[in-house]
Amino acid sequence: MAEERMLWRMSGGLQRVVVGTCVIAPAVGCGGGDETAPVLVEAAFEDPSTLVLTFSEPIASVVDVDPVTHFRLGSAFALEALDLTVYYDLSHHFGGGFPGSGGDASGPWQRHGFTVVSRVEHGDDPSQLRLSISYPIIYYVCDNLALASEMGIPAGIHLHYAQAGFPRVTDEAGNPLADIGAWWVAASFSTTQPGEFPELDMRMPIPCPEL
Repeated sequence: MAEERMLWRMSGGLQRVVVGTCVIAPAVGCGGGDETAPVLVEAAFEDPSTLVLTFSEPIASVVDVDPVTHFRLGSAFALEALDLTVYYDLSHHFGGGFPGSGGDASGPWQRHGFTVVSRVEHGDDPSQLRLSISYPIIYYVCDNLALASEMGIPAGIHLHYAQAGFPRVTDEAGNPLADIGAWWVAASFSTTQPGEFPELDMRMPIPCPEL
């Protein structure tokens, strides 16, 4: 049974006022109701500039969610011999090669500024979000990721999400989406992390769009 929330007011004596279920604090969920957080189940490019995320349940309004604060994409290469993963902003197009390829991947080779998630909105289904990125995915990135795969180097494009401050992504009951490799959202152009794809317990490499 739904939980009622009460307020009390003075009007010639105390009166009880029912304000309804989950009205006072929708961001923290309601006791006795849905307490299961949404989970990302699929991520796919609709086109080179648009990523569609599908979750385990419908997502609440994201009208006030700042996409730059909460979302970021990145390309990553796991170097098993060194037990570390190298991360790059998607603006890096690997003109000198990529880690493990034998080329010089140390210097930046950018054709534009950082690739940020510039917009978030609902998709065609209530359980979907559509992310727009500031620059489209380009074939340089996809060709190098495919070559890394051929060489047996685990690599791919991944979504990173940070809960950060309010408002954030939640389901319709107010349960928040958990962090997904959140450290990368505020990281620099390129960095390394120990281990293979740290904090991506449910690693979900995103296939490149058709180019």
